[in-house]
Amino acid sequence: MKILSAVAILAFLPQSFGLQGGFDDDYGHVKPICADKPITKTVNLDQLVDDSNNPVTVPCGFRAIAEHGSTYNITNGLEVLGELTFEDKSNSDKETILEAPYILVRGHLQAGTIDQPFESKLRFVLTEFKNFPNTHHNLTVDHDSSNTFFNHPHNFGDKAFVVFGGTVSLYGPPEGEKITAQLGKSVKRGGTNKFNVKGDWSKYWKSGDHIVMTGTTDYTEVGGT
Repeated sequence: MKILSAVAILAFLPQSFGLQGGFDDDYGHVKPICADKPITKTVNLDQLVDDSNNPVTVPCGFRAIAEHGSTYNITNGLEVLGELTFEDKSNSDKETILEAPYILVRGHLQAGTIDQPFESKLRFVLTEFKNFPNTHHNLTVDHDSSNTFFNHPHNFGDKAFVVFGGTVSLYGPPEGEKITAQLGKSVKRGGTNKFNVKGDWSKYWKSGDHIVMTGTTDYTEVGGT
């Protein structure tokens, strides 16, 4: 079972996924920061990474491409103002890994679409800040609004994957009809790392696959089968 996984997704605002209809500044609507700046330059993501202590930024007007099979260890955060896309190779076993203490999308991040699903392996890993190894360093984003409730910097905590006035497209290939199973019996949280499911899943699940077990109030991610 191929998956596109973000280790933590802490904040999605209504407009983040392009929902249309009665959102405006009175209700905290966040506009894309580069809405009026078309893409004019394409670069490799490596070209934007430097040795400074600043976050790696995909600027307005830029489309950055993450190379297939590469590991990007971005120690001070990633901010996508333009576009970030991921190279896809369907017949490869290599995994593309993006590690950062936070990922802030105010433009567009894409790995696959409905018409062209992403078939490679892709992983997002949220890490500690290199410059703040012993403290929590929260991500704070400025936002102007005519509504006083929203007209202040927003604090999203640490280890955050935030879509703030941007869009994200993460779309993997379908893996047959059976991707959701029912437990054979209830499992208590923290009680076991083994469980039984109804039905025969041997032809759908392979060693190394990941399973997300959902409950009535939260979810627990269980290791490979």
